[in-house]
Amino acid sequence: MERLVRRAYLDMIKTILAPPLRERGFVRSHGTFRRIDEYGDATLLDIQGSMGSGINESMFYVNVGVSTSRWLRFREAQFGDARFRSHPTASDARWHGRLRPPPEHSDGMPWTDRWSIRTVETADLCGAALRQALEHVALTASASWLAYCRRIEQALLERNADEVVRLCEQRPRRPDTLKGIDQLDRITDAEHFYARWLLDGALP
Repeated sequence: MERLVRRAYLDMIKTILAPPLRERGFVRSHGTFRRIDEYGDATLLDIQGSMGSGINESMFYVNVGVSTSRWLRFREAQFGDARFRSHPTASDARWHGRLRPPPEHSDGMPWTDRWSIRTVETADLCGAALRQALEHVALTASASWLAYCRRIEQALLERNADEVVRLCEQRPRRPDTLKGIDQLDRITDAEHFYARWLLDGALP
């Protein structure tokens, strides 16, 4: 049974999630889907298997993230690791979140965000629900956050302190089913460490 449920989970990613994401420009590498646009900015989706999976259950998380090309270069400079630009992940993103499952596809624990497939028969239903959530929640929120990140970087580079403050007060709305973290939620002026890096580096 373990192999059958596990196979159904992997097939769900391959046959239900991958095709529409590929049409939207995402490239898959194992459980990670990446889309790098013409500016070098990244939108990321990670299907992360859970160690809590058992004999009759495949559990997983759905991580979402966006990174501007500048943020990826900043992370590379921080850690001296080129993978931040070549293989960015949602967990390293400028903004990242975790997509919550509907009750019928959750692990049954209200304090977790794990999706669950308990039988081969429910794998396609779970995949369909996840595809809908990605298209109508995760990707929409990602686009809003990526645009926001670009605007706040531009305001910092222009040393427009008033615009930075305004943007910090008007972050994109977070959908109830997408719990997210803004890595720079305390950025308010040019003295912030990332702002200083941007300005000192004179990046385009």
